[in-house]
Amino acid sequence: MICALSSGCFVSHEAAIEAAGVPFAELSTHRFEILDTVIDGMQRAGTRIVGVHAPCPSYGYGIDPGASPGRWERTKRALFETGSIASAAGARYVVAHAFYCVDDGLPADDAERMQALRAIRADGLSMSQYVHSEPYIAAKFRTIDNLAGLLPTWRKRFPKLELVLENLNPRHGYGGIVLQDVVDIAAALQGEVGVCLDVGHLLLAETALNRQMRDSIVGARNLIRVAHVHQNFAGRFCVDRHWNDLEARVGLQEVDSHLPLDVPMWLARTSGELMVGAENAAFSDILEGTVQYSRPATGGRVVAGTVPVHTLIETIPKDAICVFEADSRYVPLDAVLDSYRRFALSLADLT
Repeated sequence: MICALSSGCFVSHEAAIEAAGVPFAELSTHRFEILDTVIDGMQRAGTRIVGVHAPCPSYGYGIDPGASPGRWERTKRALFETGSIASAAGARYVVAHAFYCVDDGLPADDAERMQALRAIRADGLSMSQYVHSEPYIAAKFRTIDNLAGLLPTWRKRFPKLELVLENLNPRHGYGGIVLQDVVDIAAALQGEVGVCLDVGHLLLAETALNRQMRDSIVGARNLIRVAHVHQNFAGRFCVDRHWNDLEARVGLQEVDSHLPLDVPMWLARTSGELMVGAENAAFSDILEGTVQYSRPATGGRVVAGTVPVHTLIETIPKDAICVFEADSRYVPLDAVLDSYRRFALSLADLT
């Protein structure tokens, strides 16, 4: 089983790519002006790009396979541009988020996106009601129709490139929260679209909806092409991403902080203070809240995350690609790389 590292781990650390010694990578979203530097660094290092995460390059907005007809053309263009990059790099797949339920689209900037999602949250639906709501179901079926129309051209342009859809974490406005939704879309398209199982998102969704989704993994074994791997606290006390608001919130789980698999580096051993990159100070409250609502730190360490990564990985096909997706905005890059290397070794033992 190939173990790749997401190039998103190197955001603000692009110069470190060449020396990182990563054999396989999934090219993540990067700004136009930085994309060539990232690809060049990988090529110089002999890193093989096995997949590309759409949209790549960054467009300043989120693409939506479930977009309404008036907005679908924008997503289609972004998918084809990502496909061109992936094809030129010799990649095996392009991965895209399953779908959204926000007709106006969502901005790429995290703070702006959360502002838009807060407005949706005002509808009063619980998360379990939301995933059965008319807008959610309609977006799911639009995804099938949109991709069915895209696939004939995709096959001609990129005959060796697969399109895969990723399950998302539980937020009002997001789609593909229930893994079976993504499996249903792939099955409706006769397996011409694959599934990217995000294990961190899966556990958040299981916690938010109080339902087990492992049966969907077993039933989708022939559709799962990629697994995204990262750690979180599974929304242990329902903390969400409302800026500077750390109260527990029932019904909306959001601790999707993409941590390494072992997270003791969250607190410095000497001072006990959180290590958050200065370039992303806006996330400090989220991280402090996540720690606050998990369990008290002991000995300079924070309780380990709750995603049973190896158990989940054992349920997917051996030829699937595992992509390590820890976020170096939250923890030092060297800690991310160390965790990735140890995971790659343990994955080799598994397979």
